[in-house]
Amino acid sequence: MKFGHERVLSFDPGETTGVVAFLPDSHNQPVFHYCNQITGIMTEVEAHEEGIEVDPGKKMKADVQIATRRFDKVFNAIRPTVVVMEDYFIYANKLKQHLSSDLFTTRIIGAIEGLAGVRNIPVVMHSASQAKGFVTDEKLKAWQMYEVTKGQRHARDALRHAVYFLIFGPVGRFREKYHGRIKPQIKATNS
Repeated sequence: MKFGHERVLSFDPGETTGVVAFLPDSHNQPVFHYCNQITGIMTEVEAHEEGIEVDPGKKMKADVQIATRRFDKVFNAIRPTVVVMEDYFIYANKLKQHLSSDLFTTRIIGAIEGLAGVRNIPVVMHSASQAKGFVTDEKLKAWQMYEVTKGQRHARDALRHAVYFLIFGPVGRFREKYHGRIKPQIKATNS
């Protein structure tokens, strides 16, 4: 796969997954194109179509397959050339909260990696601190990108990862695999 003119699809994975896309303009400069938050929670209409009875007093549980079908639609619409995503780590001090957990976020990451894999799209992973440490709220405001994610904190985090990738290229997990094949698209400023 040849790189350049990236169509960047970025995710902040979780029960509510932030999704952002940048597409190249006619001068091959990245342009903010898409912002959304996607959940794996089935709507009552979807449940009815699937023949599932819904208890109106009970919150439906998120489902990886539902989220994956929704992500697939985004992949088909955006046609990314690279996927950027926040990585997920289980730290020793948080171990207890993961006991008996279904590890939903890690399953969502696997679903997104699978969708990218069957399309031969590289996936670049960042830690939360990488993107949040550089792409701060103040910088997003200065770059006039903050308001577009108002009320969508997961989409804002996906935006941070996309911008971090566009500035620095494929740092993080898989850097060696794509080193030199993906070029940063915009220059960092001290704003």
